[in-house]
Amino acid sequence: MLKNAIPHSEPILRIGHVSKSFRLSDEKLDVLDDVTLDIAHGEFLSIIGASGCGKSTLLRIMAGLETAGLGQILFHGRVIRGTRIEIGMIFQEPRLFPWLSARENIRFGIFKASEEEDRLVDDHLALVGLADFADALPKQLSGGMQQRVSIARALINRPEILLLDEPFGALDALTRIQMQNEIIRIWRSHNTTMVLVTHDIDEAIFLSDTIVILSDRPGAVKKTIRVCLPRPRERNSVEFMSVRREIYLHFFENSTIEPEYYL
Repeated sequence: MLKNAIPHSEPILRIGHVSKSFRLSDEKLDVLDDVTLDIAHGEFLSIIGASGCGKSTLLRIMAGLETAGLGQILFHGRVIRGTRIEIGMIFQEPRLFPWLSARENIRFGIFKASEEEDRLVDDHLALVGLADFADALPKQLSGGMQQRVSIARALINRPEILLLDEPFGALDALTRIQMQNEIIRIWRSHNTTMVLVTHDIDEAIFLSDTIVILSDRPGAVKKTIRVCLPRPRERNSVEFMSVRREIYLHFFENSTIEPEYYL
């Protein structure tokens, strides 16, 4: 059994009894319920669950973009209050400035000006395979290329944690697989802790050390699965399909349809 994350005595991120509610008119909508989770240094963790179960809300709380109603999230043992340069985030859409080139969009992500900016931007363009498209505007780039720009922009400050909120959801199947391979390559080369929200079960298995299944809203940790498959992973292997079956059984445990229908 292989473990890809580097072992540390303390987790880099500790989610402790986090709950969250929203007000809709005169009603209270419970979104997260007592979520507790530890994320190790260098780990690739995916969060999956039904639409509306609070996956993206949990990610935004980790990023400091929202506050928890109850509980807290600790980064290196300290409570997260607001955004931090050490925690980057990639959203479902690239969110690029249409009037800026790929190079300029990446440069915009730099928090602290330095004399090394040009080299830093060039290095990150090369990292995501866009050195030949540095001066292209977003409208001149494919969807996958645009998302590469957003990845480079998020990585340019060398965050310790990168949060990914369904970043490949709008891509076609082949581009999505290509981007999954790219993110694994970047993860390995940078040893960045990564937390991914996805609806794609195969994507979660292919990328992750750990998969967390959230229950229907309000989202609570229903099951945590360790993915101990060697890398690179073969999507059609018996071992891969075994993990897929385990996940489907948890998703459809109350269904009258046989699990084989989904596999």
